[in-house]
Amino acid sequence: MEFISKRVTLSAIDDSNKRYQVRDDRAGTFNDRTLNNSNSQRQIKTLINKYREGKKVDKIEVVEEPVGSGKYIIFHGFHRYAAMTKINKKDKGTRFKQITVHVVSKENADNNVFELNREHNAIPLAPSHTTEADWQKFLQADSETPRPSKAQIHAQADIPKSTIGKWRREKKQFEEAGFFRTNSGIEKNEVTGFPLLKPSRDALRRLEDERALNDESEASEGLNETDQKALADILKLALKSKDQDKLLDYINYYWGENPSYIDASMELPSDDF
Repeated sequence: MEFISKRVTLSAIDDSNKRYQVRDDRAGTFNDRTLNNSNSQRQIKTLINKYREGKKVDKIEVVEEPVGSGKYIIFHGFHRYAAMTKINKKDKGTRFKQITVHVVSKENADNNVFELNREHNAIPLAPSHTTEADWQKFLQADSETPRPSKAQIHAQADIPKSTIGKWRREKKQFEEAGFFRTNSGIEKNEVTGFPLLKPSRDALRRLEDERALNDESEASEGLNETDQKALADILKLALKSKDQDKLLDYINYYWGENPSYIDASMELPSDDF
């Protein structure tokens, strides 16, 4: 990829902008997020040691945004930036006052963000991250005019034809549900603007559950008075939860168990998701 080398200050880089972060936690499970955070911390420590020992480390790749502003967002190198920042802080600003970065154009960054065979060997991508990247590549290809065939998308994005057929059916369902609209409320990829796969599947499942509940309510009297009150109390508490997705994971896992024997401080097994 073409780039220009440039000296910039650490403060000119905004690492809070995750536009080009392939490891999108919104696309994974709670367990994926926990594992990703653990791996990231370990990788940052490894990089700190490399910098301290004077070993060669690849330059951070950034995008100037907006162009001419002198402000940059990270395209590739979030862990390297975190390691440099920690060293800079510990050394009271005497180290990494300025760093050399590779500046790539926004166009090149947008076109290459989902190419996974680059430098992700240090921390393997979680299956959910790989799937999300492939999903976004599929949507980009499937939205072209004229619409490409399965064989063309397979050749272009290296996605199995069987997966392409499945995803086309899901895409149609998501479109009918309005998930592709900008005001849909479904979380979207910042580069493509397309909805994320897991949040879309979760939202569609909730819609289907709501329809099923509505159908059942028409044919039954619903919950008794005691259970109605219990449901109301549960939902009120859930609204106050700081991490509702995590709470739902634990409820699904422990539902029906005796509360006296539940250790909610434990991490849930990964194979249960």
